[in-house]
Formats: sequence, structure tokens, C-alpha cells
Amino acid sequence: MKDYFLAGFGGVLALFIAAAAYVVGVWRYYVYAALTFIAYVIASILRPSDMESIPIVVTGGTLPISGVFILIRFLRKCPLPPQEMDSA
Repeated sequence: MKDYFLAGFGGVLALFIAAAAYVVGVWRYYVYAALTFIAYVIASILRPSDMESIPIVVTGGTLPISGVFILIRFLRKCPLPPQEMDSA
């Protein structure tokens, strides 16, 4: 079990994220869960002693990157009215 600890931990973490996706009803959380699980499994397969930080970076990096894309899409869809842009 020691050799596959990262994969097990990633699976538990992915289950929590998938449960949150089910409760909230946001489909992109399922993608986050899959990416989290895949990152931990790959880190477990490659070299568990050297790869502890890689899945954390992948998991933590996908959330702000997707947040930026969602924010850009929202700002393009709902820009500020012209009178509010002058006062800002």
C-alpha cells in the first residue's frame, strides 16, 4: 500500500470533488476530479518518492486557470454599461 499511497489519496480526493460536483451540479468539477485522480496516479506510477508536489501543483493550478477563463467569458458576455465605465 505504501507504493500506491499517492494513487489512493488522489482517489479519495477525487471522490470528494466528484461528490461536490454532484451536490452543486457543476459539471466542470467532474473534470477537476478526473484531473486530480489522473495526476496522482501518474505521480504514483512514475516515482512516488520524487513526485509528491507534482499532483498538488496540477490540482491547484487547474482551478485558477479555469477561473480566469470563466471570468473572461463572463466579462465578454456581460460588460459594464458605458456610464459605469466612465466613473470607474
